[in-house]
Amino acid sequence: MPSRWPVSCPWPVSCPSPPSTIHDVTATGPPWNLRVAFRFSDRIGDDYANEGVEYMRIKWGKLREQRVYLDTEKVAALDARLSATAQRPGVTSSVS
Repeated sequence: MPSRWPVSCPWPVSCPSPPSTIHDVTATGPPWNLRVAFRFSDRIGDDYANEGVEYMRIKWGKLREQRVYLDTEKVAALDARLSATAQRPGVTSSVS
């Protein structure tokens, strides 16, 4: 299945987040101290695949804390590939 996310985009500065698939969600607590966690996976074609967990603490509908845990080595490898692509002649990048 082709990716809808542009692989040539200088991620994450000027691109949206890659599409995610949420596999599991849990939530607990009252509206003034709601805690939510979910497990997800991201994929950008054959260039990038990662899994992670996100934790959020919400008070009365306002996000007060957000933590994302994923394999940062996979993110760094994607950044390196995109940087190498952006440095080729004829390819421009908005990353400064």
